[in-house]
Amino acid sequence: MRKPSPHGHRRRIAGVVIIWVAMGIYWAYWVRQQPWQADVFASSLAPDAGEHAVPREVRAMKALAQRHPASAYRLDQAFVEHPLIFQRATEFLYSFRIARHSPWLLAPDTNSPANCRLIDQQQNVALYECPR
Repeated sequence: MRKPSPHGHRRRIAGVVIIWVAMGIYWAYWVRQQPWQADVFASSLAPDAGEHAVPREVRAMKALAQRHPASAYRLDQAFVEHPLIFQRATEFLYSFRIARHSPWLLAPDTNSPANCRLIDQQQNVALYECPR
């Protein structure tokens, strides 16, 4: 049986270090080859990043809610029946609540509810005040 070399441990460490250095060099080369743009990366860190992925109706709802703050808003049935709009409105309008009994109605501008007064309009969404 052969006796282990006192230098075997150092050789293993040196091998691991060489592999790590080679991987670091390859990674640095790979990163430089990618078509990354600093402005695109920086824009992903902006406070309003990701808003373009939200449906335009929901962005319009938020603009109306910010111009006319109230404790809660009600969504028109057309928005409630559309799963994506309803879900994104619930998320994106946070800290404004969605409440079924609110006098403030967010509706498509094509639907003019009876007994409601038009307050404001943004793109294709209107804000109405409706007596309850």
